[in-house]
Amino acid sequence: MRYRMAMVSPPRNPPSGANRAHGEPGATPLRQNLVRLGAVLVCAILLFAGPASRAGFALDDRETILENPLVSGQRPALQAFGQDYWHHRGDAGLYRPLVTLSLRWNRQWLGDAPAGFHGVNVLLHLAVLAWAGVILALLSPKRRVPWWALAVFSLHPIQSEAVVWIAGRSSSLCALFGLMPLGLYLAQSASRTVPRSMLAVWAFMGTLLPLLAKEDGLAFAALWWFLPLGFPLARRVSVACALLVVMALRTWALGGLGLDGSRGALAGLGILERIPLGLGVLGQGLTSLLWPAIGLQDVNGQGRVWQAVGLLVLLALLGALIFTLRSNSPAKRSRTIAGAGLAALALALLPWLQWIPGPELFGPRFLYLPLLFGVFALSATEPSRGSNPLPCAALLVGLTLGLRPVVAAQSLGFENPVAFWTQRTIQRTADARSWNGLANALLAQEPMTPGATRAARSHFVRAIQLDPNYSRPHVGLALLARQAERPQEERDHLAAALRLAPQNPIAWANLGSLHLRAKRPLEALEAYKMATQLQPGRAVLWRGLARAHAALDHPIEAQSAIRKALALDPSDPRTQAWSQRIEPH
Repeated sequence: MRYRMAMVSPPRNPPSGANRAHGEPGATPLRQNLVRLGAVLVCAILLFAGPASRAGFALDDRETILENPLVSGQRPALQAFGQDYWHHRGDAGLYRPLVTLSLRWNRQWLGDAPAGFHGVNVLLHLAVLAWAGVILALLSPKRRVPWWALAVFSLHPIQSEAVVWIAGRSSSLCALFGLMPLGLYLAQSASRTVPRSMLAVWAFMGTLLPLLAKEDGLAFAALWWFLPLGFPLARRVSVACALLVVMALRTWALGGLGLDGSRGALAGLGILERIPLGLGVLGQGLTSLLWPAIGLQDVNGQGRVWQAVGLLVLLALLGALIFTLRSNSPAKRSRTIAGAGLAALALALLPWLQWIPGPELFGPRFLYLPLLFGVFALSATEPSRGSNPLPCAALLVGLTLGLRPVVAAQSLGFENPVAFWTQRTIQRTADARSWNGLANALLAQEPMTPGATRAARSHFVRAIQLDPNYSRPHVGLALLARQAERPQEERDHLAAALRLAPQNPIAWANLGSLHLRAKRPLEALEAYKMATQLQPGRAVLWRGLARAHAALDHPIEAQSAIRKALALDPSDPRTQAWSQRIEPH
């Protein structure tokens, strides 16, 4: 019967100390737990609700929500499981169907206004906090839940990006889908013995669902693998089966696992160059927990000191993991819970090492899951006797009020794209991509206005000065040249962009448009063919290809291309107009 029961025994066989009077060693009064959890929930609302209510669409929120036909409901919901998360803008090797569906349902129920998306983001964070508190209470019935560790996870200003930025919900959604099956299993096992088959189902769902929300969800596989929940063989077989299902889904949807790293931030470097930089990112990223402002700075992994810090952190984590997993006996269950948290924490940090180049080196939202698993790792450190919960709650509220200005400052960039990129350029003055992003945001917010045009041109030029090998500013300058009706200047900038990045689909599409305006449909056709090959999920490129075929009097090919554009984005009025011109009547 050693593996027949879960960590939490049924009421007919209560754990030692469960019937002790309030205040005795080993007691965990329900009232104290509820007061502490309620206090942390209230503090999280006080901290993040205000900045979230003032935020709008930032960075790529519009592309993710308003310009995604899956989110808008123009395409069947199940197609989310059969394509890349960014298929409508260009595949990026990301498979997050549950995030896409959450945005879709969010838009259907609450409309297009950003307030509805931000409100759901805050609720997701509160739900993660509540489930984590319940799970820790169920896992450790003889000890106090580590409420201060839970408060650090919930209230740390570094969480602003995951909570206040709409697209950051992938982290909280991943955490919620990972915690819910575990919490439901523990609640079920608290009242009765759970059969082996049910535990296998919960383990399967607890591994599969978070991986359908974010790649970091792999860390929940470690949590289910190492937690002392009984039936270890059945549980671990279920974890392995869930991983195989995810691999099959990714291969079907992405044409592979999506782990080639060809578009990663360090894709051009060899493994021996990436590993030191990854250690530096680990050191810098974790240091941002002590000083959150570093999360908005240029975390690039450079510097021997940061790389040494990252190596020390990695070695300390591995050492703690080995130590806590040395025994799986019932007498050391608290140590095993901590070991499961450390194993999950290690897997959550693994992408930072850049063994496979990730699309981005670091973002504050990357700390969401490591902080959560850190709470599990600290689950055995809370003393069995604690102070009155009311003073602790008052102290939490005071701490929250003191953190509000920090969170407000961290959230300034989430009001709109211009604000986002302005904050990035302040923090990353030498980052060419930030200046390019600011220029494009200005042109999108104030199209064709002289002030925005002048500022955008200045920012594009600065981006090129900072990184002469960066192609995208040339695409922006080509757009400004088109608006000013200077075709030769437009051609020169597009040629420069394609010389630096031959796989840039927007540059090819803009070159195709230039050829069409110059009455060179054959050259336009070749350019649009290249663009659609590089980014097959973007409707505007297929519309351009249809125009090129129509100019060459290729009616069948033109009809095929415009139908593809309509299938991708049926509500676009320009695509509808061209369909009327091309399709036979």
